[in-house]
Amino acid sequence: MSVAVNLSPFMRFDGYHILADSLGIHNLQSRGFALGRWQMRKVLFGLSDEAPEQFSPRLHRLLVAYAWGTWVYRFFLFLGIALLVYFMFFKLLGIFLFVVEIIWFLGLPIFREVQEWWQRRGDIRQQRRALVTFSIFGLVLALLFLPLGRNVNIPAVLVAAVEAQHYAPVVARVDEVLVRPGSVVKAGDVLVRLSSPIHRDGQLLATLKLALVNKRLARGGANLQERALRVVLQREQSALQGELVGLAGKVDELVLRAGIDGVVTEVAHGLQRGLWVNQDLRLVHMVARDKGFVAHGLVLETDVGRLQPGNSGVFVSENAGPVKLDVAVQNIGLGNAAGGAGRELAYLSSTNGGAVVMDQSAGGEVRPANAVYPVLFKVLTGEVSGWMHEQRGTVVIEAKAQSVMGRFSRHAVSVLLREAGF
Repeated sequence: MSVAVNLSPFMRFDGYHILADSLGIHNLQSRGFALGRWQMRKVLFGLSDEAPEQFSPRLHRLLVAYAWGTWVYRFFLFLGIALLVYFMFFKLLGIFLFVVEIIWFLGLPIFREVQEWWQRRGDIRQQRRALVTFSIFGLVLALLFLPLGRNVNIPAVLVAAVEAQHYAPVVARVDEVLVRPGSVVKAGDVLVRLSSPIHRDGQLLATLKLALVNKRLARGGANLQERALRVVLQREQSALQGELVGLAGKVDELVLRAGIDGVVTEVAHGLQRGLWVNQDLRLVHMVARDKGFVAHGLVLETDVGRLQPGNSGVFVSENAGPVKLDVAVQNIGLGNAAGGAGRELAYLSSTNGGAVVMDQSAGGEVRPANAVYPVLFKVLTGEVSGWMHEQRGTVVIEAKAQSVMGRFSRHAVSVLLREAGF
């Protein structure tokens, strides 16, 4: 890297002097820049001034290319340095150094050249080339400021409008799996039977304790001490009976039952008798197909203002299957989902292969690199062929038109507001 930077002819290092010596031109940079400015004014405005120096056509083109290449290189170099000093120092000093870098190294040279154009505006107005240049410049400005772009691409995940997901309530062992993908079930049907040694041992221990308490109570007043403890034993009996009822409820929770009428779309891979599972593994996922579908999306902060409930569009799946549905905006979230743990963020984050770029903070927290807002889409028409689980894709929505400059300005304002806090 050091050698490459040193050999670059765009800065006054060894590469610059090697190029100057090989061309036999002293003060290469200043002479090249003068020739480059002359050539630029001739190309833009058709000014017929005499060239600062006369060179052979080949050397002339080489010096002009060197000058223009150096300007482009230095623009990005100084812009990078400005960003570097901003992030390296504490915020107040970083802002000051950033502004100085931009004004001194980028703004001042451009201002001087524009000032020269202004001083020669009389000569420029007389040139036909200037009319073409300003016409092209006006067309570019129109393209930048006219609201042309109407479509907004929003990463989204398609899910059933009514669904049920089943997890183990505690770490448990699988005793029986009664369904498979595609199984049609009714509400209350058993899906998976689980068992937990903690609950089983708790029931056994509580049963033994209750039997002992019952025996002691059945002995009645065998002696004075047990007659005095009768109230305590009755309380313990009641507590043990309540504990057994609670454990029975927990054991019943280990029998996973369908919460809705629908079809099983997914069973955990490898789920079988004897397998131990924890609470994080989704064992069974099922949907009610007759209730339709919805799509959950995440829209960038720069685009959220362009959306309104009722905007229509189409959902296109990223999978190979022919999933293409007509959708409409149903609801737009009011808050930034950057710190949320919604299902759309789990499916759409770049860490899981999605389109929402994630960034890791200094504390290790993974958050979206840009502010995003949740959007709920209602599926209007279309057919899902062979749909069995969540489909990740993109919603192309028709929204309020926005110009390129409007989009840039909104993004710039959001960045300034984000960086304004000290």
